[in-house]
Amino acid sequence: MNAMETNLLDQHILTKFGKARVSGILYVTDITKPCLRCAYLDITSPKKSTIEKRRVFESSRIIEAFWIDVLRSLPDTRVLSTQVPAYYQKETLRIHGRADALIQHNIGALVVHEVKSIKSLYHVKQPIVEHIDQLQFYLNALGLENGRLDYVDKTVLFSGQGELVDISFLVKRDPQSFEGLIHRAIVLESFVNAGEFPQPEECWLCQYCGHREGCPIG
Repeated sequence: MNAMETNLLDQHILTKFGKARVSGILYVTDITKPCLRCAYLDITSPKKSTIEKRRVFESSRIIEAFWIDVLRSLPDTRVLSTQVPAYYQKETLRIHGRADALIQHNIGALVVHEVKSIKSLYHVKQPIVEHIDQLQFYLNALGLENGRLDYVDKTVLFSGQGELVDISFLVKRDPQSFEGLIHRAIVLESFVNAGEFPQPEECWLCQYCGHREGCPIG
């Protein structure tokens, strides 16, 4: 039997990308980036996504859907909605995002769940700052008090090797954090409108940034 020459997986993934960015809208992932210069360049000069990055994105989407099924199987747990729109708008500033899931536990208050797949949970003792910021936006935009950051170790999940495959952190709504995010969005919007580069912010993102060429830090 001859193997098929076409890479069906990559072809399928390629058909799911390519949606143009809507002008005049910031996304939650823009304002939670640890470097405003990177966020600015992602908006004004986006790099073409490689098939490798698209594979990673698709695997994360698969894990997210699987994890929602895990939550749905828990007793006294109701998954009310997934991919919940969360918007903020004031004057010209518009921010869009989608929370992974809105869940009710034990007939209690609604909880926003945000699912993150990562390479390893070994050193994860507390939630990652950018993920907290993202969840804070959703909580404040939706007017809810409690959220959970659910981390899934994709290496352990797919290899079957290891003991810790998932961990969850409770996050309480913090209006001050939300105000900080809105201020960051205002600053980013002003740079985009003026066509001026923000100063780079040295952070963990630098080693993975697609805009390192020409950056004073890079």
